[in-house]
Amino acid sequence: MTEPRVLVIGARKGSLGQLVADELVLKHEVVTYTAGITTEPIHLDASDYYSALERFNSIEPTHILCTVGLNQGGPFYESDWCGVAQDLMEANYLSPMKLLAAFEAYLSGMPGTFVGISSNSAHIARSSSAAYCASKAALSMGLRCAARDVSRVGKPLKIWGYELGAMVGTPMTKEVRTRLGKDVPMSRQLTDPAGMPTAAVARVVARDLLDASPVLHGCMVRLDNGEQ
Repeated sequence: MTEPRVLVIGARKGSLGQLVADELVLKHEVVTYTAGITTEPIHLDASDYYSALERFNSIEPTHILCTVGLNQGGPFYESDWCGVAQDLMEANYLSPMKLLAAFEAYLSGMPGTFVGISSNSAHIARSSSAAYCASKAALSMGLRCAARDVSRVGKPLKIWGYELGAMVGTPMTKEVRTRLGKDVPMSRQLTDPAGMPTAAVARVVARDLLDASPVLHGCMVRLDNGEQ
């Protein structure tokens, strides 16, 4: 059996991606690479299919975790439809799906695992977040449809994702907190409106990634401490 080689795409300091990578290396002793366009060791532009395919051919990953995403607010009636909405759809839907397509092409029929990070905002309407919520809903459905496509033709590629609530201390959470202001609750989670402990989420994602249970294929797993 091939030893797992994990590529985490989107792992800047303090992010869920970085914590998952650390968990894989320190707790599970798995060969793990991190890639992205900021501080990650491997430069990878998630919006570029051919660049991703080139990286996959050189690294030869068996598992990919894609955490890339952008959260930018604005009321739907004031959105710049040629700017904000397009940027969010590119970052939150098109880029992860391009990465998945490149990974499928690289595998060329070999087994593999692709996990995407979406948001519970795919289901929870949020003020001043029409474009963000819509782009995450698109990602969740895109991953589910892709899972059906690969199963239909018998390819051994497992695809699933997570719809996460707010997490404490991540770069995205800090950016949203700055935008909302300190008096606006980050979430309606049951135990803490500030969000979930990111390390706890990372442990779940790392464990599932390595286990790659077939029951996860085609699922979007909601981890949000019961937010409604």
